[in-house]
Amino acid sequence: MSALVRCKSKMTDKAYLISALKQLAVPDTAIKDSFTGDTSRIGIAKSWHNGTWGQAEYVKGPQSKTYTLTASTEANRALDNKVGGSFNNQVQQWYAALKVQDTLTAQGLYPTVQKEQGRIKVIAYG
Repeated sequence: MSALVRCKSKMTDKAYLISALKQLAVPDTAIKDSFTGDTSRIGIAKSWHNGTWGQAEYVKGPQSKTYTLTASTEANRALDNKVGGSFNNQVQQWYAALKVQDTLTAQGLYPTVQKEQGRIKVIAYG
């Protein structure tokens, strides 16, 4: 049996968000638990994205409890250039893929994550 499902996930889990950033080659040294010490913020160091000014961070909304990218126009452009496309969309894709991979593993399947033609696929065998 096979199925093709498109996933979009609300990013609520800090650990998965950090893992998604690492999949896009953001090094540990560039991922900050905020610039202000606030744990509901995950910053991306300007030294990594090479923007001329402005910081980029994922901020967890108080009501929505989901992380959203907050960045200056310059920082957002620099992030997009760094990964060759929409940085935020790629983070969301990796976040969803990593969550699905763990869910399928918990169900006894053997998933793998593959990037092909700009798309991220999770394929599971079991």
